[in-house]
Amino acid sequence: MIRRIGAVLSGIIAAVLLFMVAESINNSLHPFPKTLDLKDTKAVGAFMEAQPIDFWLLVLGGWLVGSIVCGLLIRIIGRSTSLRSPLIAGIVLTLSAVLNFVLLPHPTWFIVCGLVLFIPGTLLGFRLVKKGE
Repeated sequence: MIRRIGAVLSGIIAAVLLFMVAESINNSLHPFPKTLDLKDTKAVGAFMEAQPIDFWLLVLGGWLVGSIVCGLLIRIIGRSTSLRSPLIAGIVLTLSAVLNFVLLPHPTWFIVCGLVLFIPGTLLGFRLVKKGE
């Protein structure tokens, strides 16, 4: 049981770190204007809404890679074939995205993709590791 909890936590931490890598790449490609006041939610919202599609696709790509790695780590560290652990991690990642969607404006298509990405991603990563490995 402790091994499975550690596996889920390790997977989620790894996923978040990979999300941060994608975000920092995005920030270097699409930097915030120096004049943007990050405390001004309307200004930040306008900036987010003005972003090109590659900005959003890079975020989704980072989320997908992070979710897959999360599932891989859960299978390897947890040494279990039960789908419960990757499902829990996928739900936690989905809920964190919902919080993100509430705090910052996002295009509708991006929200839909984000909501359906994490659970299949963690399950895919989990299934990529063969039994006994």
